[in-house]
Amino acid sequence: MLRQTLLALLVVVLFLPFLPLLIWSFAQGWYFPQLLPQWTLQNWAELFAATSRVGQGFVQSFAIATVTTVLSLLIGLPAGRAIGLMQFPGKEVLKLLILMPIIVSPLATLIGIQCNSEISALDRSR
Repeated sequence: MLRQTLLALLVVVLFLPFLPLLIWSFAQGWYFPQLLPQWTLQNWAELFAATSRVGQGFVQSFAIATVTTVLSLLIGLPAGRAIGLMQFPGKEVLKLLILMPIIVSPLATLIGIQCNSEISALDRSR
C-alpha cells in the first residue's frame, strides 16, 4: 500500500507542472478576474491542420538529436576510456573541466555571464 501511494505521489509531482500547459492549450484567453479560461479547440485545430509544420519540426528535431547523440558517443567514449585508463599530464585539470558544469550551478554561471556582459558593455538592451 505504501509503495502504491509513493508511486502515485511521484506521478502527481512529476506531471502536475504540465497541468497549466494542458489548460492553456485549450484556452483562448485567461485573464485575471476569471477563475477558469475561455475554452476553445482552435489551438488544437491549428496543430492538426494541413498547413501546420509540426511534423516537419518533429522530424528535424529527431534528426538533430540523432546526429548529436552519435557525435557525442564517437567523441565521448574514446575520451572517457583514455581518461579512465591512461596517465598523462593535465589529466586532473581535464577531469575538473569536465565536471565543472555539474559542480557549479547553471544559475550561478548565467548570473556570472550576465554580470560580465554588463561590465563589458555587451548588453545593449538598455
